[in-house]
Amino acid sequence: MIISIEKANFTLVTEVWNEGFSDYIVPINMSEDALNYRISSLGLSKSYSAVFEKEQQYAGIILIGIQVIQHVKTMWIGGMSVAPDFRRQQIAKELMNYAKELAKKENCDEIRLEVIATNTKAKKLYESLDFTELNELAVGEILTIPEPTNKDLTFEKIDKKEILDIESNLVPWQNRLMFTNNSYNISQDGTSIGFITYNEIPDAISIQQLQLKDPSTTEYIFDIIGTLQKDYNKKIKLSNFDMSSTEYQQLASLSLQLPLTQYQMVLRMKNNK
Repeated sequence: MIISIEKANFTLVTEVWNEGFSDYIVPINMSEDALNYRISSLGLSKSYSAVFEKEQQYAGIILIGIQVIQHVKTMWIGGMSVAPDFRRQQIAKELMNYAKELAKKENCDEIRLEVIATNTKAKKLYESLDFTELNELAVGEILTIPEPTNKDLTFEKIDKKEILDIESNLVPWQNRLMFTNNSYNISQDGTSIGFITYNEIPDAISIQQLQLKDPSTTEYIFDIIGTLQKDYNKKIKLSNFDMSSTEYQQLASLSLQLPLTQYQMVLRMKNNK
């Protein structure tokens, strides 16, 4: 039985989240506060998100958000897992079918999610439900940091509303401008050449987006990365960075350590498109 998280016992919701991800490729363990923060900070909805109850226990969980992004009504599945004791009972498929029916009811244009590239079982499930690959996302660290040579490169915090319309359609949900407060215009001699978004974490700067106005000016990438490292004196990491972008191709030449990559997958809703 599907139960909205809004009506569920949140202590038990947190427990089934942690159980489901306890043996994941990248194990996840959250407190109630941390799970609440994930839901609120990433635009997820407790009324749309749900648990699957079986034998009077929460057996699986799915986190869901719906937003209009560049005029496209998009559903994002921000995490889905099944507790080990309840696997191989079609619960994951039940949760995904619930999401698909909800997307139809809410007139969504598409559903997006991410899956770790080596998680072939989950990927096959999504493909059986008509999801297709959209792009691959890099999660890792830049090992070779160049010394910046351009002294006229500056970063200035900007209102993200100014760049929402030029944001790439391939950026995954959690990296979207609407969910970050760290958006910076990059200028060369006072002229804007692009923008960058990143989070500062204890040991690193984690880049979410880096987009140049002119793709032919990728030589600026080296100075951008070098300037970031010089300003913060921290490691430079990539967080679900679009690997199909021109900017990534230049970053890859700096020697990257990628513990994992993810596929962003999409299901176009036939009732709307």
